[in-house]
Order: sequence, then structure tokens, then C-alpha cells
Amino acid sequence: MNYLVQSFTDALKALRNYKVFFGLLVVFQLIFFVALGYIFLHFQLKMIENYQQIATPLEGIDSTTQPDAELMKTIGAMYGHYQQLLQDLRSLVLWFGVIFLVHGGIWVAQHQLLEQQVRHSSWKEMMIKILQQWLRMLVSSLVLLGPILAISYFMLRSMIFRQADIDAVTGTAKILGAVVLVMYYFLLVAFSLLDVEWRHFPLRFFKVAIQRIHKTIFPILIGLALVSLSLWLLYLSLIGEWPFGLILGATLVWVAVLVFSRLFLISTVKRL
Repeated sequence: MNYLVQSFTDALKALRNYKVFFGLLVVFQLIFFVALGYIFLHFQLKMIENYQQIATPLEGIDSTTQPDAELMKTIGAMYGHYQQLLQDLRSLVLWFGVIFLVHGGIWVAQHQLLEQQVRHSSWKEMMIKILQQWLRMLVSSLVLLGPILAISYFMLRSMIFRQADIDAVTGTAKILGAVVLVMYYFLLVAFSLLDVEWRHFPLRFFKVAIQRIHKTIFPILIGLALVSLSLWLLYLSLIGEWPFGLILGATLVWVAVLVFSRLFLISTVKRL
């Protein structure tokens, strides 16, 4: 377990030596959560509303008693809501992709934060490395999450088209969520290897994610435990109706712990 202690120490040194940089990462991470929450809530409400506008009239359609003009008007309105539902779904996926790419910049910045501990690079060298690492982040995301998101989109679209009930949609979403969770583990490993050159990346990824999973999983679990504790503190502040300043402080602690846990993970993966 020495590698965990050394990695944790390196992450603490990076935090102490670059407090302002770390603080900016915390702020950007908080902005990411706010933007992500707003977009999901916005499109979820719109999609539920459009789905209800499709399902409710469908139950009341009776082709034997309704006049043809009224029936066609109802079907036309339903089709319009269906098209809007698909548009909302596409917009949600698009916005998720955009925010995810921006969020990848935080991972790249954390790599730079740890690298500055070892070797101070010039601005030119740093910018080149940032672009290279961002490209690796983009490729890793497309390879690991791209197929899953595409399958999820078409499955949910098919279920909506077939007027599947809410329970069926929810069940499918849970299964897809479990698959995404597994893929997210591989994504964490890939993002922790952004500083590895392309020719060495596949082999390093296989060793860290598969062969050494018994070592890789520990910093992830430790980070998860720390984030859970800080999230519990935030929960207590909310249900206890603490003053706004304390709630904001608990929120910042939670985000700071999350950013630090990723520093710890990156530092650990470098030693595997």
C-alpha cells in the first residue's frame, strides 16, 4: 500500500504548492455541476411534458366514434409532440457532449498541476501538452462512451415510438445506467493516462484497467468514500437548514474533495 501513501502525499503537495490553481479547478467543477443539473432538469421536464401529450390523447382515441377531421387533428398534434420529443432528446445528448468535453479540460488541467510538481514547463510546451491530452480525452470518450450513448438514444427512441409505459422506459434506463457505470470505470482509467503517448497508450490502458485492477480500484474506492463523506456533510447542511454561508461552504468542500480525489487517482495511476 506504499504506492497509495506516496500518491496521496503527491496530491497534497500539489494542492499546497498551487492553491490558486486548485481553487480555480474547484470553481470550474462547480460551474460544470450547475450547468449539467440545469440542462438535465430543463430537458427532462420538456420530454415528460411532450410524452404525456402523446400518451394521454392516445388512450382516448376511438376511430369508430370520432369524426375523421377531429381524429386527424389529434394524430397531427401527437406527431408534433413526438417530433419535439425527439428534438429534445437529441439536444440533451448534444449538450451533454459539449459539457462533457469542457469538463475534460479539468482533467487535463489536473495532469498539468501534478506535472508542474516534477518539471516546470514553458507556456509553449504546456499548451502543446494540453492540446495533445485533450485530444486523447476526446478519442477515449468517443471510443468508450460513444457507442453506449448511441445505443441508448436509439433504444429510448424506439421505446417512445412504440408508446412503452413509464416502467419499461425506467427499467431500460437502469440497465443502460449500469453499463455506463462499468464504462465509466474504464473512462476514469483512460483520463488518468492522458499524459501517456499514443504508441504506449493501449498497452498502458490494458495493464492499469485490467491486469492491475486490484490496485487501480483502491484509489477509486478511497476517493468515493471521501466524496461520500463530504456529500453527507452537504446533505446534513441542507436538511438541517444551516445558514446559506455554511451550505455554500459544505458545497465547496464536497467539490474540493472531488477534485482532490481525482488528483489522487491520477497520481496513483502514474505509479502503476
